[in-house]
Amino acid sequence: MTEEIEGLLNGSDKRAGFAPNEATGFAERFLAGHYITLSDEMNVKADLEKLVGLDEAWAICLRKPAPGWRLLGRFIGEGEFVASVAKDRHELAGVGNYTAIAQEMIDEWARNLSSVPVVTFSNITKYPLGIVDHVTKKK
Repeated sequence: MTEEIEGLLNGSDKRAGFAPNEATGFAERFLAGHYITLSDEMNVKADLEKLVGLDEAWAICLRKPAPGWRLLGRFIGEGEFVASVAKDRHELAGVGNYTAIAQEMIDEWARNLSSVPVVTFSNITKYPLGIVDHVTKKK
């Protein structure tokens, strides 16, 4: 994780609306292989979202307190997520802005982490370890 995200998680960066306990709770569930939800569709509430139309870009969705925060990053192995960008949900307002910020994360990865390979699985339930529920839009 970046220093920015580390500061948010350990509470030394006290940005409005970021709840370190919520983020830590998700991280503990994720690392222990406990139940999380994930999706690869837009407008589906999930803990972890594979962003549509972007090269292996993911968002951890911290929803409390509303509107929540998103930690953008990529998987470098099964169950190994590197968070590199943290944004208040208000900063991501709209799909176009969300996509642009996620693309900036991918570009930054290419500049600074090009030696770190990103994994690709054909089944999104292979990315995190443990119990996952692939949620989709209700038809």
